[in-house]
Amino acid sequence: MELLYFTSRKCGVCHALKPKVERLLQNEFPNVEFKEVPIENFPELIGQYLIFTAPAILLIQEDKELFRIAGPMGVQQIRDGLVKALRTE
Repeated sequence: MELLYFTSRKCGVCHALKPKVERLLQNEFPNVEFKEVPIENFPELIGQYLIFTAPAILLIQEDKELFRIAGPMGVQQIRDGLVKALRTE
């Protein structure tokens, strides 16, 4: 299972939120692999996953999307979404 974290070089929120998301995964979701995806470097993934803004987070398991959040977000929103997605998995 992996968490795709879509970022942009010009996105201050992306850079500020990244260490908090990494810490959340390490502390509460150690089985979820963190992968940062700079949108400027991976345009094919942007199209594949229909990413329209940064930051965006997708939780993926075996090519199935379990959770998505995009735009302004907080760690608690991310945590709540992950808990819900993993509970119904």
